[in-house]
Amino acid sequence: MTTLDLRKERCPLALLLAKRNVVKLTSGERLDILVTDSSSMNDIISYLEKQSYIMKLDNLENWYCITVTMEK
Repeated sequence: MTTLDLRKERCPLALLLAKRNVVKLTSGERLDILVTDSSSMNDIISYLEKQSYIMKLDNLENWYCITVTMEK
């Protein structure tokens, strides 16, 4: 599992960095994307849904964790 910490980034940079990292996932790999900005979170989730990634969203104390998994 890898963690991509984007808590200091805002869109469009957060979305761009998330895109660059999820395309590197191989079968069965997992990536945790950390964001604080709700608009960045919404943009990243929208992109992941359109690309058919498996994901889970956790709303933590001061940020969101989007867990992305590449299908096996």
